[in-house]
Amino acid sequence: MISLITVTHNNAQDILPLLNSFPWQETPIEVLLIDNRSSDDTCRRIQSFVSDNPAYPIRLISNYFNIGYAAAINQGLILAQGEFICVLGPDTILHPGALQGLINKLETNPKIGIAAPQLILLDNSIQPSCRRFPKIGDVLLELTGLPRILPQYFKSDWKMDDFDHMTEMIVDQPEATCLFIRRKALEEVGLMDERFPIFFNDVDWCRRFHLKGWPILFVPTARVTHRRGTSVNTRPARMIWKSHQGFYRYFRKYNPSLLQRCLLIIFGFLLIWTACLRILVLYIGFSRASMNRLK
Repeated sequence: MISLITVTHNNAQDILPLLNSFPWQETPIEVLLIDNRSSDDTCRRIQSFVSDNPAYPIRLISNYFNIGYAAAINQGLILAQGEFICVLGPDTILHPGALQGLINKLETNPKIGIAAPQLILLDNSIQPSCRRFPKIGDVLLELTGLPRILPQYFKSDWKMDDFDHMTEMIVDQPEATCLFIRRKALEEVGLMDERFPIFFNDVDWCRRFHLKGWPILFVPTARVTHRRGTSVNTRPARMIWKSHQGFYRYFRKYNPSLLQRCLLIIFGFLLIWTACLRILVLYIGFSRASMNRLK
C-alpha cells in the first residue's frame, strides 16, 4: 500500500484536481490530508469529495492553527501505514502511471531511499526541480544577482543549471513537491526537522537521507504537473523572510565549527539585508500597481 500525504492551507482551487488524479482503482492507497487552518473552502471541498466517494480511504485532519508545513507532514508520517509513502504538494496533479513508475524504481533498486518525478508546469514546460546541496559561496553569488543578470558568465552550481531534467540520475535534493519514500529508509532517517517550518525542511531532510546512505533518484519518466506555490504566494513578504530564515538555520546546522559560526554571523546580516530589500521592492511594486489601477 502507498500512503499519500498532503498538507493544505487555502488550497480550495487545487485540492479536487489533485484528488481526482489519484489512481484509486489501480493501486492500493490511503490518503492523509492535513489542513493547516485554511480560511477558504478547502476543508468543505475535501469533505464533499469524501461524501461523494465513501469507498475511498481518505482521512482529513484539521488543525486548529497553522503549525507549519514540517510539523503537519510529520503528523501524516506518524499515521501512515503504507510500505511506501508519497509526500505531495496540494498544487499537483499526478499523470497516469506516475506512482507506479516510482514504485517500480524503488522495487528494482533496493538501495534507493527516495524517488522523485519530473515536474511539469501548466504551460507543459519542465520545471527545474533538482538542486545540489547549497554552500555559503553559492548563496553569496546568488545574492549578488549575477547568475540572473549575466547567466552566460555566472552559472549556478547549486541550482544545477547544467542539468536538463531529462536524465535519470542520483541527485542531492529534488523539490519536495513530490517525494516517493521507502518506509525502511524513513525509519532510519526520521521525521522532518520542525525547526524548518516552511522552507529548507526538504533540503535538510534530503541531506539526512544521503548521510544515512539512502540516495535519491530523479525519475523523468514519472511526471507530475505542478501549479506552483498557491498557498505560499498569498503572503509573499512573509515567505521572503521565512526563506532567508531557513537559509540561515540550514547553514547553522551543518556548519558547527567556531570559525564557521563566526562567518555565519556576517552571512546572517547579509540575509537580513537582502530580505529587507526584496520585501521593499515587493511593496514598491504593489504600490505602483495600485496607483496605476487608480489612474
